[in-house]
Amino acid sequence: MKKWGILLLTVICLAVFISSCATYDNCVERVDYGVATGTGGYGRRITTACWDDETEAPTFSEGLAVVKKKNKYGYVNKAGKSVIKPKFDYASGFSGGMAAIKVNDKWGYIDKTGKIVIEPMFDDASFFNKGLAGVKVNAKWGYIDSTGKTFIEPQFDKVQLFYGNIAGVKINDKWGYINKIGIVVIKPKFDEAKPFFGGLAGVKVNGKWGYIGKTGKVVIKPQFEEVQLFFEGLAAVKVKGKWGYINKVGNIVIEPKFDSVGYFISEPIEVELNGKTVWIDKTGKVVPKPQ
Repeated sequence: MKKWGILLLTVICLAVFISSCATYDNCVERVDYGVATGTGGYGRRITTACWDDETEAPTFSEGLAVVKKKNKYGYVNKAGKSVIKPKFDYASGFSGGMAAIKVNDKWGYIDKTGKIVIEPMFDDASFFNKGLAGVKVNAKWGYIDSTGKTFIEPQFDKVQLFYGNIAGVKINDKWGYINKIGIVVIKPKFDEAKPFFGGLAGVKVNGKWGYIGKTGKVVIKPQFEEVQLFFEGLAAVKVKGKWGYINKVGNIVIEPKFDSVGYFISEPIEVELNGKTVWIDKTGKVVPKPQ
């Protein structure tokens, strides 16, 4: 789950970085925890990038980060060097080797050399996942494949990415789920819905969140203020304004007491407790920060 391994972003703007970043005005040092080492374990990776005209640091995806310069968007590599010149009206991160870009109020896709591989023709566009991307045409969303060919006709009010061959879609103000050929497999009846992860998906009914299985059956009854996705058998849930964690049968395994939380992709994870950043393991015990 390498692509989900980004658990901490540390911004440091120092003159020593600026000198190595061409014409960009700002630089960032990024610390990624939970990065696969290739030896079966996980470690820490430090990278840098530079940008201009932005108050937030760039986020890397597939080795490149979106940057803004003089109201145009391009991409830099992890050395902070420009690899795709800022020339787009807007740009997204890379997924599946392609990134959505906006030109003259229409969205298309580029490859990692900056070449347009799907012409800008959509009103909006999302990331590619499982070979498909959501696109908006005439106020309705559908899906295209990696060649730009329509795969599922635009017919939905909103769509999510495919995970586990199932995706959330919004129809007439309610959320349900379709399979990869566009057939509704879970009837739209939820006020809000999240993607399936770990076999369960968070859904909102009458102001409360719970979880369903892939048949649409309620597995954990709606009772939480907010929920996150399941990773490593745990999901964060919000109770009375505080975050804790439950297991897949809905039992609380880490008491709700945190102001903000992360995903258990690897241990420990960063959380906020009483206004302070701390690190916890899967039992909820505060442990030393990873080195």
